[in-house]
Amino acid sequence: MVAGGRSIWNNMREALDKGDIDTAVSYFYKNTKDNYRKLFSSFPKKTLSEMSRELSEINMVDVRGNRSAIYEILCIRNGKKYSFQLEFIKNCDDEWKINSY
Repeated sequence: MVAGGRSIWNNMREALDKGDIDTAVSYFYKNTKDNYRKLFSSFPKKTLSEMSRELSEINMVDVRGNRSAIYEILCIRNGKKYSFQLEFIKNCDDEWKINSY
């Protein structure tokens, strides 16, 4: 199980809700951080806040050894339920980081 996975995810979402992109990307793995910074920077603050609220429910799906874990993000858009994959990986400092979603 990812130690603090929900906390990491919620802290990242809270930063997005505030429009604090630098803090939000600090929860991402170093190899994907810049891509998410560019992505988040392309949205107005209001959209970031809406995204952070929409992507709130996560559930553990799979743990791959002690270096990777997959969660499912559930959200409802326009009355339809959607599922996205959230991947955490452990960095060289043994810290869990968001790799992708």
